[in-house]
Amino acid sequence: MYGYFCYLVAFMVFGLCVLHLIQMSYYLQLDGYNCKALLVAFSRLLYKKQINCFYVLLVLMVFVFVSNIFWIDVLYLILSLALFGYYCVDYSVFKKIVLTRRLCRILVLSVLLLLSFFCFLFLCVRHDLFFILLPVSIIFDYLFILASLFLLLPIEKIIGHYYIHKAKKIIASNTKLIKVGITGSFGKTSTKEILMTILAEYYDTIATPRSYNTPFGISKTIISSFKDENEVFVCEIGAKRRGDISFLCKTYGCDCGIITAVGRQHLKTFRSIDGVYNTKKELLDYLDGRMCVFNLMNGYTHNMYRHYNGKKIGVYVCIGATHSNKLLIKSKRIYSVNRLKNYSQSKYYAYSKNNAVFAKKIVCDDTGTSFDIYSNEKYFCSTKIELIGIYNVINVLLSVALAIHLKVPKKYILIGLRKIHQISARCERRVAPNGAMVINNGYNSNIDSCKYVFETLSCYDKKYKVIVTPGIVETGNDYEYNKIFGNQMTKYCTDIIIVKESNRRALLDGIKASGFDMSRVKISDNIRDVLSEINKANSDYVYLLENDLPDNYL
Repeated sequence: MYGYFCYLVAFMVFGLCVLHLIQMSYYLQLDGYNCKALLVAFSRLLYKKQINCFYVLLVLMVFVFVSNIFWIDVLYLILSLALFGYYCVDYSVFKKIVLTRRLCRILVLSVLLLLSFFCFLFLCVRHDLFFILLPVSIIFDYLFILASLFLLLPIEKIIGHYYIHKAKKIIASNTKLIKVGITGSFGKTSTKEILMTILAEYYDTIATPRSYNTPFGISKTIISSFKDENEVFVCEIGAKRRGDISFLCKTYGCDCGIITAVGRQHLKTFRSIDGVYNTKKELLDYLDGRMCVFNLMNGYTHNMYRHYNGKKIGVYVCIGATHSNKLLIKSKRIYSVNRLKNYSQSKYYAYSKNNAVFAKKIVCDDTGTSFDIYSNEKYFCSTKIELIGIYNVINVLLSVALAIHLKVPKKYILIGLRKIHQISARCERRVAPNGAMVINNGYNSNIDSCKYVFETLSCYDKKYKVIVTPGIVETGNDYEYNKIFGNQMTKYCTDIIIVKESNRRALLDGIKASGFDMSRVKISDNIRDVLSEINKANSDYVYLLENDLPDNYL
């Protein structure tokens, strides 16, 4: 009887360890199969959740070690499995994990290592010690994943080299293909989707899907989707470290480019904003005089524009007396405001009207944004897009500027602009069941772009304007930037809901420093409770979901 009981314990704990391995593989995939990021996730989970489980299990271990009473073993089993499942396994990640071939290889090898470890424990260790060592197996999960990464590294290198080489040959075979590279700290995916929509009206266009911006993601797109008749390839170029953009440009080529913005993102990787700046500048170094479009509303890209000696177009939004118009935010009431007044006017308004595409007479309402587009000071067209927010207008201008350079006729540009739809988790609007407006900007995580997103709340004539956020991540100095972030959002909302613990103290300090009514601030450890509250809210509410909510917290 006791032997069968041990088999049952081993089988059930092994199953939970496998679930935990899958959970850890999600975080591994989320951070680009980075060992350091996995260890950071491990330390955070151990401190926040698993440490509670460990203390309880430690007490139970002592009882099992000093006693041979069978019912204590049963009690230990029940409590161990309950605590293990509750504290150590986040079942929500199973909906979001993407089972790529690489992840499957890592998981299979990790499970085999885990199985070997369990067999060793069961066959070579006394049963009482076996029970004591079972909870420790959760720590070995991390070691097994790390071991799998290292053991599979040569295979992954060979596979990666094969796919990249194959994709490079496919690209090189089409000598007439126009290759467009888009990079920046934020706005890459939105600009790519908008540009793709416009160019597809005139050219046979292919683009990398979703946020595919790594060598493997790009090569996968080329191999699976590329056709001989394609005329334009729009490629989103991402970077985790210095040299990534240079490598992608040299591998696949680039005829013209767009730099959306440079911001304080991924500073834990790049160390400083200078590191981010120099990495994004790798696109310019490769273009070496060929056409590039710049967002002049961003100080860093404005600096790149000034120092670039090749063909260039700058884009900006006209706000202020220099161009004789004000930004209009329209709902049931009309507001006349200058939301960018915090910027230095001498720095941002002294733009050249040559080699420039800019927008005037911007009007936002609940259904989208309308504005006039000018090219080299000449009126080009008037349009209305389904997207909201100043930064989406900038993304449209970047796309229009490149389309003009590629000689797309105006009528096709206008058709493309009318076909632009909302982009998932980037100021994406929906109406909750009871009438509340929800703006999902969950993909954003940059302090330099959040001010534009907060501005969108002004488009809504609602009694309650609520920001739901866990703060921002990957800033390199999470406390200081989240304190600034907390202070900024109080200028645009009536209520704030802070989810998760990671940046809570910094956000609260920033909110308090602004003089905001702290009774209007709520704390929630579970985003699902907040979503339930949103579904019950009526049409007096507008909710802004801001910063990495869908990917990391749902």
